[in-house]
Amino acid sequence: MLNKRGHIGTTLMVLGALVLVIAALYSFAIFSDKTGEEKEKLKDFISEFSFEQKYVSIVFEDMVKEAIDEVKPEEDFMISFNSSLKKIAERRRNPERKTNLFAKIINEPLNLTLLEDNYVLVLDAVFVKFEEDKSVIERKFNFEIIFNETGIISQSL
Repeated sequence: MLNKRGHIGTTLMVLGALVLVIAALYSFAIFSDKTGEEKEKLKDFISEFSFEQKYVSIVFEDMVKEAIDEVKPEEDFMISFNSSLKKIAERRRNPERKTNLFAKIINEPLNLTLLEDNYVLVLDAVFVKFEEDKSVIERKFNFEIIFNETGIISQSL
């Protein structure tokens, strides 16, 4: 007669493989993929930082336009522009915004020079910082804006 004990080992091996396959399928089924959620958070974080960066640029340009408009024709343009820009920066300062734009305008002497008929205003090392939880993004850049007594000619970051 043939020895039938070898079939017990083979049967146990098949059952063991079946248990492992079922355990693997079960782990795949209950695994929750949260990478999509994290990707959305990261996308929102970068989007909000991009907004902050554009906000600073637009606000600076708007403050310069407003300061140009406030200067009276009979006054010295540079002196009047400087004081007007500082007052506007004080009025628009928002402590929720993490930027040093307003502090640089208010506290530091402005780098305003006259080239031919145009004025050049340069702000160095302006930063925008955005924090959320443990993530932080900070970017520094320099503003240069060229204008005359009637309006802005060009602006660059």
